[in-house]
Amino acid sequence: MENRKLFYCRQGLAGFLSVCVLLVFLNNPVPAADSFSVMEWNRELQALESLGRKAGNEIMSEQHTQTVTGQIPKSYDPRHRQLVTPVRDQGDLALCWDYAGIALMESALLIKGYRGADVDLSELHGAYATYHLQADGSSFSQFCRRTNTRTAVFEAALAGMGPVPETEVPMRQITDDFMLPEQELYRQQYKVLSVGTQPLADADACKMQILQTGGLMISYYSYGLYYRDRADGLGDSSYYFPYVTKRLNHTVEVVGWDDTYGAEHFVKKPQKDGAWLVKNSWGQKGYQGVGSGFYWISYEDGSLQKQLVLSVQMSEKLVQIKPPAAESSRQEEKQGEEEKVNSDPPPTWEERKECALWQMPVIEEIQPGRKHAVRDRLSMQRKLVNRF
Repeated sequence: MENRKLFYCRQGLAGFLSVCVLLVFLNNPVPAADSFSVMEWNRELQALESLGRKAGNEIMSEQHTQTVTGQIPKSYDPRHRQLVTPVRDQGDLALCWDYAGIALMESALLIKGYRGADVDLSELHGAYATYHLQADGSSFSQFCRRTNTRTAVFEAALAGMGPVPETEVPMRQITDDFMLPEQELYRQQYKVLSVGTQPLADADACKMQILQTGGLMISYYSYGLYYRDRADGLGDSSYYFPYVTKRLNHTVEVVGWDDTYGAEHFVKKPQKDGAWLVKNSWGQKGYQGVGSGFYWISYEDGSLQKQLVLSVQMSEKLVQIKPPAAESSRQEEKQGEEEKVNSDPPPTWEERKECALWQMPVIEEIQPGRKHAVRDRLSMQRKLVNRF
């Protein structure tokens, strides 16, 4: 009897643990990209900064950023000043790094005074440029669903691929055979002038950088159990991972901060108040489908310790140079000209009488092997008629 009770107790405990594991799995963030370490993240940011210097794109920041003087405010929200673009939705694609990078460029352009369509940049172009740059043998569709390249969208921009406006390469369904012609790939509406890194632990320096260039790109460890949406379904969500970890799996843009954001707003209460304002890429909603698409991540989040953050400076708007027409384009133009000539209205009877060249059979009466030669002569004759 005792053995039977012990057996049922063990079975019940095993079932309970299975349900707990299932709930944890279901609460994991989606879509999740491959995880990576803080060390890998920092190394990539430093390599990108070095690449910018070698490319000759590093410009003195005081010449190209907004001058900020005075004390750093206790809170800053760019939404009150129209200095952040709307939240986008990466859908089921593992493109958080691409959306965060494009958002960072857009914020830098807003700081420079650009508005409207000028600051709506193409995430699809950025993703394909990165795919073209890395060329790992997979299809573009596979690349977008499993690869986390983190900073490569900036490497592509430094190589002359983007960014371009959303209107040039709008987001669409991504398939295995999707591709961009080279003349569309190597286009730039703006240039990345410089990229910079600094430790997130230096909060004041990071806040100053946000005021100067619009935002910072960070990565953190995203875990579904620690997101909290507001009960009324309005406003911003919050996130705080209470355990120190060296693993990261989600990339976003930090656009603001609030030193007084209450610790009671998080699932687990951190020791101190204060949080960074994050622009996410899961649509204009919170983790549970309500909210604004923005959320607050605690200063004390366990995955934000000891990591570097990325900032970027953008050029003025470039004058677009139309790429040379491909051979196919020339053929299409030539064909269009011939169709235009052949579609001219037939000459009147009076014109036929005045032009002796028209005294010949109509083309339908010519033998099949001679039609092309006769058609060419007819085209020349029509041009002559037009001159009369």
